[in-house]
Amino acid sequence: SANPPGIDISSGVESAPGVKDPALIEQFFRAVRAARDDRAA
Repeated sequence: SANPPGIDISSGVESAPGVKDPALIEQFFRAVRAARDDRAA
């Protein structure tokens, strides 16, 4: 398993170049929380 000190998601949460999409950011953090919770179980 990986344990990175940080993750660069810049372009992965953009709806257009340079435009961050709040829904994509929320979706990313939901996935992070779910993965964290799965590891803790």
